[in-house]
Amino acid sequence: MTDPGAKPRIPGLFLGDLSGALYAVIGILAALVHRTRTGRGQYVDVGMLDAVLGLHTFLAARHLIAGLPADHTMPPMFEAVPCYQIYECRDGKFATLGALEEHFWRTFCTVVERADLIARQWDPTAVPELQAIFKQRDRDEWVALSGEHDFCCEPVLSLGEALHDPHTLARGMIVETEDPGGGRVRHVGSPIVFGRARSTVRLPAPQVGQHTVEILREAGIPQAEIDRLLADGILAITEPTRGETTSPSQH
Repeated sequence: MTDPGAKPRIPGLFLGDLSGALYAVIGILAALVHRTRTGRGQYVDVGMLDAVLGLHTFLAARHLIAGLPADHTMPPMFEAVPCYQIYECRDGKFATLGALEEHFWRTFCTVVERADLIARQWDPTAVPELQAIFKQRDRDEWVALSGEHDFCCEPVLSLGEALHDPHTLARGMIVETEDPGGGRVRHVGSPIVFGRARSTVRLPAPQVGQHTVEILREAGIPQAEIDRLLADGILAITEPTRGETTSPSQH
């Protein structure tokens, strides 16, 4: 999201690559189901631009259906209401309040002893009052209070905080594997959890050119030709530190 008139910013992640890959997997799975039912396969075409547009369904609908401006600002229903907002806390950190349902909002107002705000759940003029209320406690105090009373308040975490959060670790989202050099490396694991098996990282990311020779051999290129390409400097390979292949990491 960008503010109106603000300079566009480069996103912090590769949206086209990631969303394109996800949609491609969904398409492949759907094609497999189709093949199972009909006995016929089909070509799956997923463009990265198409995938990114596919993530903009809500904002696009505001423009295509309601005729509203096609920008990236949040719609007024979320931008101005006090029950669905990001608030700065006393310690300078931020917390989100997502009390869209009336019972969550009522609980929040009761906990902060502001029953007068119950009827103002959708009143934009109440936002400054909520800002003042959230300034009375640190972020983690608000989160603990919500955990005790359940009014949908969560912390806005930095990436570093999210990577080390107890919930992240308990979900097994940080995994450790063996790198090609023989060391250990930690990275984000698979977000897909199965009931009967667990996703694992079988092999670490290869070094540049590490499997070039193996791939050429599998493609049927004679070893003499591979040797000639290597001698002429046409192929650049990286030898693994130990042996010809890297052993799968165990989890």
